[in-house]
Order: sequence, then C-alpha cells, then structure tokens
Amino acid sequence: MTKTFDFFYDLGSPYSYLASTQLAGIEQRTHSKARLLPITLGGLRKATGHQLPPPQQLKYMSEDTGRWARQYGVPMQIPTALKVQYLRALIEAGFKHIDAVSFVSPKAIPQMADSEDVLKELDPPDDVEIIGIVVNEKGAERAIATEAVQTLGFPYSISPTFL
Repeated sequence: MTKTFDFFYDLGSPYSYLASTQLAGIEQRTHSKARLLPITLGGLRKATGHQLPPPQQLKYMSEDTGRWARQYGVPMQIPTALKVQYLRALIEAGFKHIDAVSFVSPKAIPQMADSEDVLKELDPPDDVEIIGIVVNEKGAERAIATEAVQTLGFPYSISPTFL
C-alpha cells in the first residue's frame, strides 16, 4: 500500500506553485504519493475575518517568491499544463463555479497570457461555470471568443487600500 500525504494548494498562490514543483522529489524521497486538495486562501481569509495583505506584505511576498524560484531553479511562469491540472482538481472536487482565467494584457500580467490555451486544454464539462476576469473590452472579446467562458468578472473595489 502506497503512503500518501495531503498537499493543499490554491490555484492563485505563487507559493502553492513553487511548492508543487517540489512534489515529485518529495514523493520519490518518501516513497509516497501526494493527494492534491484544492483550497481557496482568499475564501479562507474572508471566512476568518482577515483582510487582504497590506501593500508592504505583497511587496515582500513578490520578492520572497522570486528568491524561492531562484533557489528551486524554476521559472515563476506557471506552466499551462499545471494550471489545467489544478482546474481539473477543482472540478473533480465538485466546484461548479470557477474563476479560472484572466484576459488581461500579457505585457501587464505575463502569467495570464495562456488563458485561451488553458481553456482549450481543460475542455470543462457543461455543468461547470467558467468565469473569466476582464478589465476592458478587448479582454471581454477574448473571453467570449473562447466559447468556454460563461461569465465575465470585472474587478472593482471601493477600498482605498486596493487602489
């Protein structure tokens, strides 16, 4: 019988991505298999009354994840196949409404440049609502053209700390 360990991850977390790059080595060294368990850290933070991290913490997190990426020798660009694997795990876990991709300028956020490819490879079931985040008309056109996005999400905040 193969030993297993739980790996909780958040699709939007760079720390989860970095940790996931180490799973194969951990599995090999421990002769065990990771059980992937999706969570939403944002939802968990909200449910426990925590606010968004302050700007100085976000700056630190950006620098810190860069250091870990260099230490592990991995790019900070999450591969398309890994994004698809994460999304499939959410679907298998029973999620029916998934904020899956963003249609923003690849120059502004290179991490989201492959949104169309992610959806094409994912081929989500009909009973799963795929939400695509857009910030302008061009993004909305890209999302609609995929025919996989059922709902457009537009980020809007009235918080002065989010401006």
